[in-house]
Amino acid sequence: MKKVMIIALMFVTGLGFSQQDAKASLKTANKEKLTTEQRVEKRVAKLTAELGLDATQQKQVSEVLLAKAKAKEAKMAEYKTKNAANDAAVKKEFSEADKAKFKAERQAKMNEHDAKMKSILTAEQYTKWKAGLKDKAGKKGEKGKKWKKQ
Repeated sequence: MKKVMIIALMFVTGLGFSQQDAKASLKTANKEKLTTEQRVEKRVAKLTAELGLDATQQKQVSEVLLAKAKAKEAKMAEYKTKNAANDAAVKKEFSEADKAKFKAERQAKMNEHDAKMKSILTAEQYTKWKAGLKDKAGKKGEKGKKWKKQ
């Protein structure tokens, strides 16, 4: 009787886990693939709602975000072709100088993007936008901590 109960408990537990996997795969299957332009439009609409952008600001922000997204896509394509050419088993180690160079490039791009946004937005909108970025970064950090605990 004891063995039957243990087997039944294992069976029910297995069913529960298999249903969770099915739900997760449905979520990813239902997610639509947006083009770069669609993602930018969605982001501009969200910024308009949060910051109260006018029509000219919307157009300017859209151009800035689109340029940033295109540059990101180009960088990703370059990275993929570079990785496809390299052997998958070989993992490149970066020196401290390379890491510092990458960090400086990333910081320069961030500063350039901030300067563009600051020229487009009013002072009040800019402070709201920066506060929203800090909140978003904080949430990312919390999410990472949550996963590290498990």
